[in-house]
Amino acid sequence: MAFEKIIVPFDLLEESFPALSHVACLANTFHAEICLLHLVSAESEIESALLRLQSFKERLSTSFAGKISTLVEKGAILRDFSAIAVREKSQLVVIPTHGIKGMQHIKGSNALRIVTDSKLPFMVTQERNVREHGYKIIAIPVAARTEILDEASFFVMLSKMFQSEVHLFANTNVEENYNPQILDQLEQYFAQEGADVKVTRVNENKSFTKSFNRFAASIDADLICAVNFSYQYLYTLFPRVEEEDFIYNDSQIPVLMITPEKRNDWVYHIPFIH
Repeated sequence: MAFEKIIVPFDLLEESFPALSHVACLANTFHAEICLLHLVSAESEIESALLRLQSFKERLSTSFAGKISTLVEKGAILRDFSAIAVREKSQLVVIPTHGIKGMQHIKGSNALRIVTDSKLPFMVTQERNVREHGYKIIAIPVAARTEILDEASFFVMLSKMFQSEVHLFANTNVEENYNPQILDQLEQYFAQEGADVKVTRVNENKSFTKSFNRFAASIDADLICAVNFSYQYLYTLFPRVEEEDFIYNDSQIPVLMITPEKRNDWVYHIPFIH
């Protein structure tokens, strides 16, 4: 998979600017075009929003010399983003997030809801800038879901582009989240593709995501890569799902997720409460 165009739903907030450092890193690596998108609630807001978006574009251009387009339209991000991303022929979404606030505690994270239905790979960033060396250490949580094997080529591609050290992590104590065969197959695949891969198995009586986030922080990971299963969850019952715990990790490590192409849309899961 090649990224020819990266789309960024941008909220015009200064604290979102660090996300653009990640966009520049990715676009420089993949020689991709960048599209900065902002949606407004009324047409009368378009002109002023374009001016503000232009100022962020100019600042971004100091670290990225390629094509940057700006797009301001009337619409709602949760309702309209997926169609716009398809129309703009984007291959990757980078979205800044500022935590879960207000009604998001009931309805689920806006960042996760925006991109789950788009079926595009997406990176969610907090307020941590990309490091000068890029993504040299990648951490991947490996649970008992075979879909990660279907998407492994995507993660291998990233590791090759950034010449990354890849860390696969599994918690053998959490029975429903551990399958040794999946972990072994994934390790073999990375090794066969020439990746520098390391495997860590822990045996902890704690939630999988908490164990993994602590591990990612301990190796000073530059990026977390994971498979997104949030479409299978009943948000209105238990909004806090594993994907949100990855995204809002305390170390503010950016998280790149991919939603499986082969999706069991009729299967729903009720996540455990942390």
